[in-house]
Amino acid sequence: MEDETNGLIHLYHGPGKGKTTAAVGLCVRALGHGQTVTLLQFMKGTGNEVNQYGEVQLLMSLDDAVVKQFPTGHAQSADALSDAEQEGLNSALDIATETLGDGQSDLVVLDEILTLHSIGVIDEQRLLAVLQSKADSVELVITGREAPTGVIDMADYVSYIGSVKHPFQRGISARVGIEY
Repeated sequence: MEDETNGLIHLYHGPGKGKTTAAVGLCVRALGHGQTVTLLQFMKGTGNEVNQYGEVQLLMSLDDAVVKQFPTGHAQSADALSDAEQEGLNSALDIATETLGDGQSDLVVLDEILTLHSIGVIDEQRLLAVLQSKADSVELVITGREAPTGVIDMADYVSYIGSVKHPFQRGISARVGIEY
């Protein structure tokens, strides 16, 4: 029987809206119970706090939450990233490895880390190595559209979030407070 003090791994993946929302909801729940949270966002963010996602603004204002973003826009392939962006993402992976391994946060979210694999920035082995660096006490959430088999096998919770219908299909743009 596994020790109940060991953190588990949550995977929220698929083409539907709500993966980051679910991860942030778990952050709020953990914070509400006095736990510490670190949210690392890959491929998201503007680097300008005025334009941050609403959930990021809120989490940044809380003492027990740390938010770090590694913005690159919405690149569709590793080739679309500048050398500086590629270097930044590699540094971000080192930060993720250190954060998971040091056990200082009760909950760590690696938001859109799966995108780094999907667009070819990292291979599955590097992704798994980052995840395997997790200290036993850390609860980990991983998000992104496409999850490789090794990540699915490693995760304790696997939630697939599909897309049946979305207002974007009717020409409705992203709305403040709902999509960001």
